[in-house]
Amino acid sequence: MYLLQADSADRVDLAQIVGCLGRPPVHFIALVALDARGVPDDVISDLGARLIRAGAVCVGTWGPDCERVHDLTDDAYDAATMPTEHDVVVTTWHDDESLADALWFALYTACPTQSFEETCRTVVAIVINSPLWAAEVRRAFSDPQQFSRRVLSHDDESAV
Repeated sequence: MYLLQADSADRVDLAQIVGCLGRPPVHFIALVALDARGVPDDVISDLGARLIRAGAVCVGTWGPDCERVHDLTDDAYDAATMPTEHDVVVTTWHDDESLADALWFALYTACPTQSFEETCRTVVAIVINSPLWAAEVRRAFSDPQQFSRRVLSHDDESAV
Protein backbone atom coordinates (compact mmCIF):
# COMPACT_ATOMS: atom_id res chain seq x y z
CA MET A 1 0.00 0.00 0.00
CA TYR A 2 1.35 3.36 -1.02
CA LEU A 3 0.15 6.92 -0.66
CA LEU A 4 1.22 9.45 -3.25
CA GLN A 5 0.37 13.09 -2.56
CA ALA A 6 0.52 15.83 -5.15
CA ASP A 7 -0.39 19.51 -5.26
CA SER A 8 -2.10 19.21 -8.65
CA ALA A 9 -3.10 16.55 -11.16
CA ASP A 10 -0.36 17.56 -13.56
CA ARG A 11 2.31 17.17 -10.86
CA VAL A 12 1.67 13.53 -9.93
CA ASP A 13 5.09 11.86 -10.03
CA LEU A 14 4.35 8.21 -10.73
CA ALA A 15 8.06 7.40 -10.91
CA GLN A 16 8.05 7.55 -7.10
CA ILE A 17 5.66 4.60 -6.99
CA VAL A 18 6.91 2.60 -9.96
CA GLY A 19 10.40 2.52 -8.49
CA CYS A 20 9.03 0.92 -5.31
CA LEU A 21 6.99 -1.79 -7.01
CA GLY A 22 9.82 -4.07 -8.07
CA ARG A 23 10.85 -5.62 -11.34
CA PRO A 24 8.44 -5.52 -14.29
CA PRO A 25 5.90 -6.65 -15.03
CA VAL A 26 4.18 -5.18 -12.01
CA HIS A 27 0.69 -3.82 -11.84
CA PHE A 28 -1.32 -1.99 -9.22
CA ILE A 29 -4.76 -0.86 -8.17
CA ALA A 30 -5.06 2.93 -8.04
CA LEU A 31 -7.53 5.13 -6.21
CA VAL A 32 -7.40 8.75 -7.36
CA ALA A 33 -8.88 11.19 -4.82
CA LEU A 34 -9.29 14.52 -6.55
CA ASP A 35 -11.61 17.51 -6.63
CA ALA A 36 -11.67 17.64 -10.42
CA ARG A 37 -13.94 20.65 -10.74
CA GLY A 38 -12.03 23.17 -12.78
CA VAL A 39 -9.27 20.74 -13.77
CA PRO A 40 -8.96 20.71 -17.58
CA ASP A 41 -9.85 17.51 -19.43
CA ASP A 42 -6.40 17.23 -21.00
CA VAL A 43 -4.72 17.25 -17.58
CA ILE A 44 -7.00 14.47 -16.33
CA SER A 45 -6.60 12.47 -19.56
CA ASP A 46 -2.84 12.74 -19.28
CA LEU A 47 -2.94 11.52 -15.67
CA GLY A 48 -5.13 8.56 -16.69
CA ALA A 49 -2.81 7.62 -19.55
CA ARG A 50 0.26 7.91 -17.29
CA LEU A 51 -1.39 5.70 -14.66
CA ILE A 52 -2.11 3.01 -17.22
CA ARG A 53 1.37 3.19 -18.75
CA ALA A 54 2.83 2.93 -15.23
CA GLY A 55 0.91 -0.31 -14.61
CA ALA A 56 -2.50 0.61 -13.15
CA VAL A 57 -4.91 -2.19 -14.02
CA CYS A 58 -7.76 -1.04 -11.76
CA VAL A 59 -8.44 2.68 -11.40
CA GLY A 60 -11.04 4.00 -8.97
CA THR A 61 -11.89 7.68 -8.79
CA TRP A 62 -13.32 9.61 -5.86
CA GLY A 63 -14.11 13.24 -5.14
CA PRO A 64 -16.15 16.00 -6.74
CA ASP A 65 -16.53 15.38 -10.50
CA CYS A 66 -15.02 11.89 -10.19
CA GLU A 67 -17.32 10.48 -12.86
CA ARG A 68 -15.62 12.77 -15.39
CA VAL A 69 -12.22 11.59 -14.13
CA HIS A 70 -13.43 8.02 -14.65
CA ASP A 71 -14.68 8.73 -18.17
CA LEU A 72 -11.47 10.47 -19.20
CA THR A 73 -9.41 7.63 -17.74
CA ASP A 74 -11.51 5.18 -19.75
CA ASP A 75 -10.78 7.24 -22.87
CA ALA A 76 -7.08 7.21 -21.98
CA TYR A 77 -7.28 3.43 -21.59
CA ASP A 78 -8.88 3.10 -25.02
CA ALA A 79 -6.02 5.14 -26.48
CA ALA A 80 -3.30 3.21 -24.61
CA THR A 81 -1.75 0.08 -26.06
CA MET A 82 -2.29 -3.04 -24.00
CA PRO A 83 -0.32 -6.28 -24.64
CA THR A 84 -3.37 -8.32 -25.73
CA GLU A 85 -7.07 -7.84 -26.33
CA HIS A 86 -7.76 -9.67 -23.06
CA ASP A 87 -5.86 -7.15 -20.95
CA VAL A 88 -8.58 -4.89 -19.60
CA VAL A 89 -8.17 -1.98 -17.22
CA VAL A 90 -11.07 -1.94 -14.76
CA THR A 91 -12.33 1.55 -13.85
CA THR A 92 -14.86 2.66 -11.24
CA TRP A 93 -16.11 5.91 -9.80
CA HIS A 94 -17.39 6.47 -6.28
CA ASP A 95 -19.33 9.73 -6.34
CA ASP A 96 -21.92 8.76 -3.74
CA GLU A 97 -19.54 7.17 -1.23
CA SER A 98 -17.27 8.43 1.49
CA LEU A 99 -13.52 8.39 0.96
CA ALA A 100 -13.33 5.57 3.50
CA ASP A 101 -15.77 3.48 1.48
CA ALA A 102 -13.93 4.13 -1.79
CA LEU A 103 -10.63 3.26 -0.13
CA TRP A 104 -12.10 0.09 1.36
CA PHE A 105 -13.29 -0.88 -2.13
CA ALA A 106 -9.77 -0.38 -3.51
CA LEU A 107 -8.22 -2.44 -0.71
CA TYR A 108 -10.70 -5.29 -0.42
CA THR A 109 -12.95 -5.50 -3.47
CA ALA A 110 -11.21 -4.18 -6.58
CA CYS A 111 -9.51 -6.92 -8.51
CA PRO A 112 -7.73 -7.00 -11.83
CA THR A 113 -8.76 -9.13 -14.76
CA GLN A 114 -7.25 -12.58 -15.02
CA SER A 115 -4.37 -11.38 -17.19
CA PHE A 116 -3.04 -9.28 -14.29
CA GLU A 117 -3.85 -11.42 -11.23
CA GLU A 118 -0.29 -12.70 -10.73
CA THR A 119 1.41 -9.32 -11.12
CA CYS A 120 -1.01 -7.06 -9.22
CA ARG A 121 -0.24 -6.98 -5.50
CA THR A 122 -0.27 -3.28 -4.66
CA VAL A 123 -2.79 -0.53 -3.93
CA VAL A 124 -1.74 3.05 -4.58
CA ALA A 125 -3.85 5.92 -3.28
CA ILE A 126 -3.15 9.14 -5.15
CA VAL A 127 -4.43 12.14 -3.23
CA ILE A 128 -4.32 15.45 -5.03
CA ASN A 129 -4.40 18.78 -3.23
CA SER A 130 -5.94 17.62 0.04
CA PRO A 131 -3.82 17.05 3.14
CA LEU A 132 -7.02 16.09 4.99
CA TRP A 133 -7.78 13.27 2.56
CA ALA A 134 -4.14 12.16 2.62
CA ALA A 135 -4.27 11.96 6.43
CA GLU A 136 -7.36 9.74 6.20
CA VAL A 137 -5.60 7.42 3.75
CA ARG A 138 -2.48 7.35 5.93
CA ARG A 139 -4.58 6.31 8.95
CA ALA A 140 -6.26 3.55 6.94
CA PHE A 141 -2.96 2.24 5.58
CA SER A 142 -1.32 2.28 9.01
CA ASP A 143 -3.73 -0.41 10.25
CA PRO A 144 -5.80 -1.88 7.40
CA GLN A 145 -7.52 -4.48 9.59
CA GLN A 146 -8.73 -1.87 12.08
CA PHE A 147 -9.76 0.37 9.17
CA SER A 148 -11.78 -2.48 7.65
CA ARG A 149 -13.51 -3.24 10.95
CA ARG A 150 -14.40 0.43 11.36
CA VAL A 151 -15.82 0.74 7.82
CA LEU A 152 -17.75 -2.51 8.06
CA SER A 153 -19.20 -1.70 11.48
CA HIS A 154 -20.29 1.68 10.16
CA ASP A 155 -22.04 -0.07 7.26
CA ASP A 156 -23.81 -2.42 9.71
CA GLU A 157 -25.01 0.54 11.79
CA SER A 158 -26.36 2.37 8.77
CA ALA A 159 -28.30 -0.72 7.66
CA VAL A 160 -30.31 -0.78 10.90
